[in-house]
Amino acid sequence: MKDDSFNAEQFFQQFKSGDEEAFGKLVKRLYPILCGRVERHLGSTFSSADVVNGILLKVWNKRSTFKTLDGLTAYLLKATKNSSISQWRSELRRKKLYKKAQELSKDLPGESSPDIRHDKLKAIIRNPAIKLSDKNQAILIMRFLEDRSIDEIAAKMKLSEENVSTMQSRAIKILRAFFNGTKPPFCWLILAISSFF
Repeated sequence: MKDDSFNAEQFFQQFKSGDEEAFGKLVKRLYPILCGRVERHLGSTFSSADVVNGILLKVWNKRSTFKTLDGLTAYLLKATKNSSISQWRSELRRKKLYKKAQELSKDLPGESSPDIRHDKLKAIIRNPAIKLSDKNQAILIMRFLEDRSIDEIAAKMKLSEENVSTMQSRAIKILRAFFNGTKPPFCWLILAISSFF
């Protein structure tokens, strides 16, 4: 029997106009499909739900830009692949940094705890002498200590992804300039982080 409760074109127009119920139908129909695609790209070791939630948030925020239902579908397929690749790269960077942190901090007495390193890195980022703005500090902390993606930070701070990327780049340049020729505790990790971008 045909399901008459869902008219694709009608749904699309409602979705574009900001109808949350229509968006709920989109999520209900596509969530398991998108999670399956992410899992095929990444394997089961990653959280497909986090990746898909980020994609669906972007779709909702960009809903007025989609001209056709086919365009929305194409965007979802491309975003699923790109977000999966981005998540994989982020995890790879995190593992490399963790390994480097383990190697470089094993000889530091009393400072082997990840929580201690985390607190010291926050203190370095927040050091008034470095002259990072509050927003730049927040971006660095969310990006590198909380391992959040650019789009997650943009959504949280109500900024565009382009603005977040630009501010991150500026903050990294400021850190590089400040630490040039000096080696205070854990500045190597900030510099290691910046070397990936």
